[in-house]
Amino acid sequence: MTIQQALRAATARLQSISPTARLDAELLLAHILGWSRARVVAEREVVLTPAQQEAFGALVARRAAREPVAYLIGHWPFFGLDLVVDRRVLIPRPETEVLVELALAEARRYSGTQITIADIGMGSGAIAIALAIHVPNATVYGVDRSADALAVAALNVARYNLSDRVVLLEGDLLTPLPGPVDLIVSNPPYTILAEVDEGVYRYE
Repeated sequence: MTIQQALRAATARLQSISPTARLDAELLLAHILGWSRARVVAEREVVLTPAQQEAFGALVARRAAREPVAYLIGHWPFFGLDLVVDRRVLIPRPETEVLVELALAEARRYSGTQITIADIGMGSGAIAIALAIHVPNATVYGVDRSADALAVAALNVARYNLSDRVVLLEGDLLTPLPGPVDLIVSNPPYTILAEVDEGVYRYE
């Protein structure tokens, strides 16, 4: 079976549960092969080994059961970053990038001086890391009540060598902060249960 044939079959299987079935299939196969998605698309006539076909089929089956692609491949893009994610954290959403843009606009008012930022309910660390990268004069406190979430955030902080400027604090809301901060950012989970996608409800 070639890459093209495998993708076609997987896309057909996923169409009923995902509006991005083809993209899902490409990301899953890229993960199995250890390739970029672009390479998967470009080298579609490559023949998959039986082991690769089996591994890909297993991931497609899990995706067909509505398990999120991000959890299946273990990472997800956000604001130009590639973040580690698993079931201990919610998957970073594109809409949250708008919040980062707003926070950056506010943080730029402090250009030339040190600024302290608190990300409350940091989860994977997406917001805190994006802010730390784009605001080099900032110290960012990432607060979460979940030790599991902080463990994932720590992986991402280390991945971008920000351990000296992103401080992880376990606790509830503002309680763990060592003192006043200049900017508070938070994007806690908020949704109407009846509107939640089945995959989000079951896996996130």
